[in-house]
Amino acid sequence: MSQQTRLKIIDSFFYLLEQKPYEEITVVDIVEQAGCSRKTFYRAFSDKSALLNQYLNKVMDDWITYAQQAEPSSIAELVDLLFMFWQRYNEHLAIIVNANLSAVVLNKFNQIFPDYFVKFHHNHQYLFKTNPLNRGQLKYNALLHLGGLWNVYAQWLQFPDELTFDELRQMVKKDFED
Repeated sequence: MSQQTRLKIIDSFFYLLEQKPYEEITVVDIVEQAGCSRKTFYRAFSDKSALLNQYLNKVMDDWITYAQQAEPSSIAELVDLLFMFWQRYNEHLAIIVNANLSAVVLNKFNQIFPDYFVKFHHNHQYLFKTNPLNRGQLKYNALLHLGGLWNVYAQWLQFPDELTFDELRQMVKKDFED
């Protein structure tokens, strides 16, 4: 399957997700919208859940690359980086959140962010003034903060007129500055 066809299928899924609840979307709906066959769909995805999962896996891979290239040097920079990264996917993330699938995104980030945070902590121990945390404590600390950050961002995606993106970013980042 060409990358163009794969993207057309994914775009069709997101278009449909804006139109009706996730539970009501069928593979037939997706392929009709994409202008391809079910056989083509099933070459790449086992079902609509796998489609969303693969899309989010790509987002997670992009996060790892983005974070490694940016090399934040403080917690505030890391938080800001996360918000800037999420903004790159605003359109699709807003559709996911508005479809009441926010937890799916958070669960994906929960799978990768704690490991990233543990490495970040290890490389920036001078930033952490409290007693050293063990790996398990760092994992739960990362999950605690990530859940709060995602909740704030997901809420903003639903009500973007309440604050500008930059106001939101600065407000959240300020809470993590020394």
